[in-house]
Amino acid sequence: MDVNISGKVVFTLFNTIVVTDTVVNTWWIMGFITVLAYFGGRLFKNRPVNQPPAGAENVAEAIYSLTEGLVVSNMGEENKKYIPYIGTLMIFLAVTNLSGLVGIKPPTSDLHTTGALAILTFILIQGTALKGGLWNYLKGFAQPLWPLLPINLIGEVATPFSLAFRLFGNILSGYMIMGIFYGALVKIWYLFFIAQPFHMYFDLFSGLIQTFIFISLTMVYIRSKQ
Repeated sequence: MDVNISGKVVFTLFNTIVVTDTVVNTWWIMGFITVLAYFGGRLFKNRPVNQPPAGAENVAEAIYSLTEGLVVSNMGEENKKYIPYIGTLMIFLAVTNLSGLVGIKPPTSDLHTTGALAILTFILIQGTALKGGLWNYLKGFAQPLWPLLPINLIGEVATPFSLAFRLFGNILSGYMIMGIFYGALVKIWYLFFIAQPFHMYFDLFSGLIQTFIFISLTMVYIRSKQ
């Protein structure tokens, strides 16, 4: 298990564009999710509206219901328009964070990935705030008192850094700890059995918890700007 935090170079395009294992693993995960989404959509294409879900349809229904419940409980009924973004973010993060279970280095253990996700969320947050008008947006940084302007500005700029580093640090630390365990398997074979509970925590439990935290903060930040 490779624990190189900078990403291992897989190949180079045109002698200038470096493609790391993070990029390749992200492509695989995106392809996997795309295929699932395609076949998941086909399940409902010809199904009558009044027919209850059955089989694999229940999984798709459960994912949507979970996303809808999270959005409504955190943002209110009027913000159901954010379900596609929150749902996509949740599915991508869950699959990515859990990819270590099948021996793939989680792309979220690379700051480039978590940084990109944090920037996307930050843009959405600022776009939501600007819907109230540019003057109200700027005036909000001086609330409740204008001397707090520098602190409010710093807090706003810190948002993407907080989102990116929290997810990156937790996923990377778990991946590195498991790398140490498996590196020791060469000499101590029974560590394989000892490592399994740690796998359950760092790859399964922690991965899902970090997914929930990231999307929850995203919803809270967006809601606070409305």
